[in-house]
Amino acid sequence: MEAEPDGDVVARPGLIARPAVIGVFVAVVLLAAGSAFWWGRSLQTPESVAVDASTTVVPVDVAIESRVVAESARLQGEVVAGTTLPVEAVRPRSASRAVVTAVHVEVGQEVGAGMLLAEVSDRPVFVLSMDVPPYRALAAGDTGEDVTRFQQALAEAGLDVVDSGVIDAQTQRAIRDLYHRADAEPPGGIGPGTSVDLGELVILPGPSAIVASVAAVGTVLSEGGSGGGSSPASSSSPATAAPVEPSVGTGQALAELRTAPDAVRARATVISVDEFTVGTAVTLMGEAGASATGTVSSIGAFSTDSSSGAGYDVNVAFSQRPDQGFAIGRPVTVATGRTGEPVPAVPLVAVLQEDGKTFVQPTGDPSATLPPRIEIGLRAQADGWASFDPTEALPVGTMVRVPR
Repeated sequence: MEAEPDGDVVARPGLIARPAVIGVFVAVVLLAAGSAFWWGRSLQTPESVAVDASTTVVPVDVAIESRVVAESARLQGEVVAGTTLPVEAVRPRSASRAVVTAVHVEVGQEVGAGMLLAEVSDRPVFVLSMDVPPYRALAAGDTGEDVTRFQQALAEAGLDVVDSGVIDAQTQRAIRDLYHRADAEPPGGIGPGTSVDLGELVILPGPSAIVASVAAVGTVLSEGGSGGGSSPASSSSPATAAPVEPSVGTGQALAELRTAPDAVRARATVISVDEFTVGTAVTLMGEAGASATGTVSSIGAFSTDSSSGAGYDVNVAFSQRPDQGFAIGRPVTVATGRTGEPVPAVPLVAVLQEDGKTFVQPTGDPSATLPPRIEIGLRAQADGWASFDPTEALPVGTMVRVPR
């Protein structure tokens, strides 16, 4: 307020209103600052969200299962290649060289007695199974133990013949029936001159084999057998599944037959070998988590091989070999199969031990506090599981908490 000349006191509105304006301004500033502070606290950057999430404890629950939990004996071994035998061709008498003119099998196929393998220079090549290969051409009237074995091989191939020990009319008829499967005439024709040309036979040491490889039609083959195919005498040697040096040209073998599959060989000590008797079912663990099952097929004699130490070679046959994880020469773990009755079991991570006692923590109602821990009678531990005595308080399927 100011005094006028006449003595009256006059109030100036501007001077009176300024404190109110200042008050309003301060209130607005405080409100804006408070809002900014509130929004700042409510907003989070992606980094802060990630940090908060990483520090949040998420409870983990697991279920009680019924399973066999048992210790297993283990050996270290490797995959070994099976027995593979090359089939060398013998040039037919009527041909100048051995050329594949037809193939009747494919890779991976099982072949056995009496099957037609291929045709070389338009002559058939049959598979027969004999523990002792024939060593001479057989004609009418020939006798001997080799004749008896040959007759047994024909019978195994499903042909009507008895092992009389002599190449008689019945045996010749069986030979003609064998060649009839290939729509071909046997050596010596279909009359009384029917004979056996060993160059047209592949002799297996066992009942069957798997085709590992076979030459394509048109392939010029390397020639095995005596004489190297340079004279009719070349056909007196069978196209046996046995390695021989090619004597003519640079061609390849007619086929490769696997008479024994790939297997696993492990080394057992004097103490552990008793866990791996012949016929024992085992689990095989290869590379990259691959697994398979197998059976102990044989146990080698005790040896003191310096590379693997004293012990026994344990040979294991695959029940079914997987495509991956078991390459030749790669390491394999061999474990005995589990035996026993299934019992309640829980993952080891959920087991609590305190003062010499073992507990698990049931989860109970998720919306309520956790129920009391339950003591269990531990039985065995293996492969990350612990089995315990059955109890009504922990039936199979009960969820238990994994401790932090």
